[in-house]
Formats: sequence, structure tokens, C-alpha cells
Amino acid sequence: IKSLVNQFHVEIYLPGDNIILAGEFINKLYVIVRGRCEIVDAKDDTIVIKLLKENDFFGETSLLHGSTCERTVRSATYCVINVLTRNSFNSVRKNHPEFGQSLDATIMKKFVNTTS
Repeated sequence: IKSLVNQFHVEIYLPGDNIILAGEFINKLYVIVRGRCEIVDAKDDTIVIKLLKENDFFGETSLLHGSTCERTVRSATYCVINVLTRNSFNSVRKNHPEFGQSLDATIMKKFVNTTS
């Protein structure tokens, strides 16, 4: 866990800042430390699909294979977000394969639950 935590870096966003734009290729995991974010409709950013709060995360499927984001995520408030890149994640998985398998299972479980 320490190896993984050491790979995160902090990003700060102000209210209304776009964190991810729909259609953008991402290869990062975002974990909200402080604040709230909105997942908004790709075609109409006035439609909020989901509100994310502290300890929620997004971008997790991009850690497995990189992906294009289907929705825009923007900060609703001042946000402090921990970010883990795919390269850093893969480095930790390589050095700790048992932990990597557990992380993969957690990510896939969330993905299955949100697409069902």
C-alpha cells in the first residue's frame, strides 16, 4: 500500500474547472480528497448525472488499459484530488503482483456494478 500511495500526486481544482472532458483519452485514476465533483452529460453540461464526494474515485478503468472518457467530470467546489498515472500503477503492480491482482478485481467489480 505504501508503494502505491507514494505514486500519487495532488491536483487542485476550482469550482467549475473541467477535470476530464468527454472524448478525452485518459490514463489516470482520480481520488477525491476534498470537495465535490460532477459527472455531466457529454452533450449538455447543464445535466448533472452524478455527484461525487470525498473518497469517491473515477478514471479507474483507464488504469487497466487506458480509455476515452465517456463523460465530462468537473469540480463543483474547491477540490483536492490525488492522481495516480497508469505508468505508476503498472510499476507498483509489477513490484507487488498479489496486490495488483486485488486492485484489478476491485476495479472490475466497480466497472461491472456501474454497467449492469
